[in-house]
Amino acid sequence: MDGKITAIDAHKNGRQLWTADTGSPLVDSSLSKIEISRDSRSVRLIPSLIGGLYEKYDEDGHIEPLPFDADALLDASFKLHDELVITGGKHIDTLGLDLHTGQV
Repeated sequence: MDGKITAIDAHKNGRQLWTADTGSPLVDSSLSKIEISRDSRSVRLIPSLIGGLYEKYDEDGHIEPLPFDADALLDASFKLHDELVITGGKHIDTLGLDLHTGQV
């Protein structure tokens, strides 16, 4: 999500009324950027579109589900193995938009 919000007129064939740029992505995740070492193997975390989390082993592409989902990670920490604990968090911004002009 590129940070842009577009209003359309549903009564006029979806004609675009305005576009507002919020200045930052509407949704952002750093989960897929995390690379960890597990049993001397390189592992990446992969979030699914419905909230599940998986670990993918880089050398053979093997994927395993993790025992928690992205929502649970936002509220707690989880021990992946003896030397690694992963924790999450979230940040919420609220913007006001003029419904007629899209002005932020």
